[in-house]
Amino acid sequence: MIADQLRSHVDLVNHVVVRLAVVPTDLLDWLDGVEHLHLCDGCQTGAPPGTLHRWEWPITENDHSSDIHGACPIGGLGALRSSGSHDWGIGQTLQLAERLGRLPSRVTLWCVEGRHFGPQDSLSAEVEAALSAIVGEIFAELSSRNGAGHLAKLSG
Repeated sequence: MIADQLRSHVDLVNHVVVRLAVVPTDLLDWLDGVEHLHLCDGCQTGAPPGTLHRWEWPITENDHSSDIHGACPIGGLGALRSSGSHDWGIGQTLQLAERLGRLPSRVTLWCVEGRHFGPQDSLSAEVEAALSAIVGEIFAELSSRNGAGHLAKLSG
């Protein structure tokens, strides 16, 4: 939903491409020529649903300086927890891109606090109510930087 709403606004910002990934590793195909990668995803940190978190990669367990809205789910982003590359998360994918020398010089993670993440779950009322504000905050940053970047909404 964030990608769809942003897509309707990015015509106003130069050099921004909005893409929707089925799995995080999809972004590996999109990194050529990207200077600043923006990623959006859902997360659970214990903050209220609908809370927007923003972090700069790499995120370390002791560094919350770029966290403007709560604690970073470092285990969810950085820890290798999968049995194969088909179920890698954002952290594993970014680590691989870094090791391959393909990671852009700047990566911003936008994570929206959710309540439930099951395959058939719909947006919670809190997230739905916050959606316009979330999109507005992300769009404002993209606009203020004149859009020199790339944005992907990850789902799955």
